[in-house]
Amino acid sequence: MIWLALRVRTGKRQGAIDVQAEEVPEVQTNVVDGPINDPPEPPLDPLPIEPQGELIPPPAESASLDLPPNYRHIPVPDPPAITATLQRALALRPLGRRVPVGLPRVLDEAATIERIAETNVWQPVLRPLQELWLDVAVVFDLSPSMSLWGRFRKDLRRFLSRYGEFRNLRVWKLTYDGAGKVSLCSQNGRQRSPRELLTGDRRRLVVVVSDCVAPAWHDGQIRELLTVWADKLPTVILQVFPERLWSRTALARAIAVELQSRWAGLPSNGLRAIALSYWDRQQVNSKQRPPTQIYIPIITIEPDSLANLARVVAGDRRARVAGIAWDKQAVSKQRPKSERTAESAKPQSRDRVNNFLLQASPMARELASLLAAAPVITLPIVRLVQRAMLPRSSAVQVAEVFMSGLLKANRKTASKNENPERLAYQLVDEEARSLLLEDLPTIDGVIVIEKVSNYVAKQLGKTLEEFSVLLRTPATGDETFAETQFLQAFAKVTASVLRSFGGELAAIADQLAPSPVESTVEPDPWATLALTEREYEVAEIVSFPPLQDFEYEVVEIEAVLERFEFEAATVDIRLIFPSKLLEPLNVQIERRQAASWGYSEPLSDEVNLDMVAIPAGRFQMGAPESEPESLSRERPQHEVAVQRFYCGRYPITQAQWRIVVGYQKVERELRADPSGFKGDERPVENVSWEDAVEFCKRLSQQTGRIYRLPSEAEWEYACRAVVSDQLSVNSEQLRLEEWNERFCQPFHFGETITTDLANYDGNYTYNDGPKGEYREETTGVGQFPANAWGLHDMHGNVDEWCEDDYHDSYKGAPTDGTAWVESDRSETRRVLRGGSWCSYPRNCRSAVRDFNTRDYFFNSVGFRVVCDPPRTLLGS
Repeated sequence: MIWLALRVRTGKRQGAIDVQAEEVPEVQTNVVDGPINDPPEPPLDPLPIEPQGELIPPPAESASLDLPPNYRHIPVPDPPAITATLQRALALRPLGRRVPVGLPRVLDEAATIERIAETNVWQPVLRPLQELWLDVAVVFDLSPSMSLWGRFRKDLRRFLSRYGEFRNLRVWKLTYDGAGKVSLCSQNGRQRSPRELLTGDRRRLVVVVSDCVAPAWHDGQIRELLTVWADKLPTVILQVFPERLWSRTALARAIAVELQSRWAGLPSNGLRAIALSYWDRQQVNSKQRPPTQIYIPIITIEPDSLANLARVVAGDRRARVAGIAWDKQAVSKQRPKSERTAESAKPQSRDRVNNFLLQASPMARELASLLAAAPVITLPIVRLVQRAMLPRSSAVQVAEVFMSGLLKANRKTASKNENPERLAYQLVDEEARSLLLEDLPTIDGVIVIEKVSNYVAKQLGKTLEEFSVLLRTPATGDETFAETQFLQAFAKVTASVLRSFGGELAAIADQLAPSPVESTVEPDPWATLALTEREYEVAEIVSFPPLQDFEYEVVEIEAVLERFEFEAATVDIRLIFPSKLLEPLNVQIERRQAASWGYSEPLSDEVNLDMVAIPAGRFQMGAPESEPESLSRERPQHEVAVQRFYCGRYPITQAQWRIVVGYQKVERELRADPSGFKGDERPVENVSWEDAVEFCKRLSQQTGRIYRLPSEAEWEYACRAVVSDQLSVNSEQLRLEEWNERFCQPFHFGETITTDLANYDGNYTYNDGPKGEYREETTGVGQFPANAWGLHDMHGNVDEWCEDDYHDSYKGAPTDGTAWVESDRSETRRVLRGGSWCSYPRNCRSAVRDFNTRDYFFNSVGFRVVCDPPRTLLGS
C-alpha cells in the first residue's frame, strides 16, 4: 500500500494516475427500541483513538528561520470560504417561519374585508405581531488550530445574518488560557457563564463552530459546556472538516448516530438516536441509555447537511441528521500508555510522509509537495501558493497538511504567542522535504520559489533584485543580526530545493549555499553571472517569464479584488383603495440579490474593513426643484465627473474604531470608546470631523494605502449609484429634465422611504409614504438592503462626515469630484450627509446637506472612509 501511495500521491502530474479508493456501500440496519438478545461478538481489540492535539505544530528545536523584527506583515486575502450562499440559505428556509407574539394589535386587512363583506359591520379584525421563530447563537472555538479558519468564521457570520432566517444573531467565543482551560466569552472578550445562552422560550439555536481537535474536546471540558445547552436548546456542532476527516478528531470518541425529532424546537438531548453500527445499538437504546450520554447533531456547511438540520429542528419526523451520542467516558478502549509511547516514539521522516500520503486527499498531497519547495512557510504564504498553483484548494487541505506532523513551528515566533499569521514553519527535516519533492515538476518548484521570494522581499521592504543579492551575501545588507540569520537560513533551504531538481538549477544552488559534498557537475559557463541574470536564463530554459517586480505588483493588486454578495431593494407606491377609511397608499418593496467587487483590509484577526469599487462616471449632483421638501442649498444641479475610487461598504463600526485607535498616533489623541449605543457591529458615533481625519491618518500609516473622508460629490455619487447607462446631460441626447425623470430619485431605492429599508424617525413620513418604527438608537451596520453598488446604510443610522467645507449653495462648486475646501479652514464648518437614526425622513435623502463645526460630536454622527486606487489601475 505504501508503494501504491508513493506512485499516486501527486494526482495527475507527470502522467501519474490518480487511483481513487472504491467506496464500499454501508449496510443500513433498521433499529428499534428495546432489549437486544444475544448480540454477536464485537470485533476484537479495536484500534485506539488517540487525541490528535492541535493542528498548529509544536516549536522546532532550531530557530534558524525565525522572522526578523523588520519583517513587515502583509496578509494575503483568503478566497471566499462559503460560496453559493443563496443555495445554502434555501436549505435553512424551514427555520425562517414566523410565529405570533403578544396581544392582537395589528390590523388583519384580509380578515377585516371578509368580515365587512359577510356581516356589513365595519369592525377591524386584529391579529398578533409576527416575528421570526428562532435566533441563533454562534460559538466560535478559538483554539490555535482554528486560526486556519479565520475567513470561514467571517463568511459564516455574514451568511447567517444576511438572509433573514433568524430574528437575531449573537457571537460568542471559546477561549483558552495557558493551561488549556476553556472559557466562554462574549464578543468583547468578557468571560460569561454558559447558562447565559439559555432562553426562557427556548427559541434559540446554538451553533458551535470547531474542528474538534483541541485537547479540551478530548478531556471533557467542551462536553460539559454542550451538556448545559443541549438539555435546553437545539444545539449543533458545525464541523469545519468534511466527514471523511472526522475520524481524526474528538468526534471519533463518540458513537455515530442519526437523530430524529418528534416536534419543532426540541432540545438536542431530547432527540431520538439511531445507531449507525450494529455494535452500538445497545449503547443508545432508550431504556439502557447512560444518564451522562448526550446527543449532538453534527453538520457541515454543505446544503444537504444544512437542510437535514433545518428539517429536524423544524419538527419533520421523517428527517434525520448526522450526530453523535457522547458519553462522559471515551467509548473506545485504550491500550496502556507505555505501549502507545513505544510505538509512536520519534517516528522516522519516511514513516511520517508515508502515513500522510496514505491518509490525505489528492489535493492535500499536491499542496504539501508545493509547500516543500517554499523556503519559509507562513499562513499568508500558504494562501499565496494556493491562489497561484491550487486555486480550487481550501482551508480543508491546509488543515490536512498541518495535521500531518510534517511541519514544525520555529521556537522564537511560537513562544511569543502572537498573531498566528506571523508564525513561521518549516519541514521537520530535509529527508521529508526530498520525499515530498520527488514527483514535483521543476517548473512548479521554480514558480513557488519565485513567488515566495517576491513576497518575502516585500515584507523586508526590499526589491526582488536587492533580496536576490542579499541571499548570496546576507551580511552586506545587515540591518539586524536576526535578518542576517534569516537570510542565511532562507538561502540554505532554497539551495536544497534547487539542488533536488538537479541539472542547471543545481549550479544556482551552489551560488546560494555550497554543497556539503564535492560536486561532480561539469563547470558551468554561466556560473560567474549575477544571481538576477542567472534567474533570467533559468526562466528562459523552463519557459517562465522574466522576473519583473513592477509587473508582478500590478497583478497582485488586481488579484486582491473579491466578490461581495448583498441584497438590494426598490420601493413602488401603489394606490389600492380610494376610501379615506383605509390606508391610501401601499408601499411595495421588491428585493433582489446582487454582487459587487472590492477588497477587504485586515485590521485584526477577526475584523476587516470592506471596501467596494465605485466606477468612474458622470452624474447630476443636487436636487431638482420638483423634489419634495428639497432646499435651495441643494442646488443648482450641476454635472460632476467622478474618478474611480473605493468606498467603505458600511459606516466605520465600533470594533473597527477600537482597533485603529490602537495604531500609532499621528496628530491627536482618540477616545477608545466614544459611542453612546454600544455594540461591535454598530456604527461608531460621538466622533468629530477631527476625530475622523485622525482615524484616516492612522489607518493610512498602518496599511500603506491612502484612506480619507469622501468628498461631498463622491458621497452623493456613491449613494445614488445610477451611472450604468446614463448619458451626459450637456449633450443633445439627454436633457436635464430627462435625466431627473430617469435617474434622480430622493432615495437610492425609490421615491419614498420606509423603516423596513433604513433607520430613522418612523413617526414622520415622506412623499405619502407610511409611518414606521422609531428605534431611538443606532442599528448594526448592514441590516438593511444595500444600494445598487453594494453600499449599506447610506440613508439614516448615522450622519456621515465629508471632507468639504460647507457652502450655502453649489454655485462655484468643483465639477471634478474633488472636495470643495477653502484656503483658510480654521473657521469653516464641515459637511454632513445621509441623515441618522433620529432624523426626519426628508433629512435622509441622497441630496440633503447638513453641516457643523469640525470639533462637533453627537450620538448621531459617524463616518465612512474612501480610498483611491493605485494609479496603474486608473485607466483599466
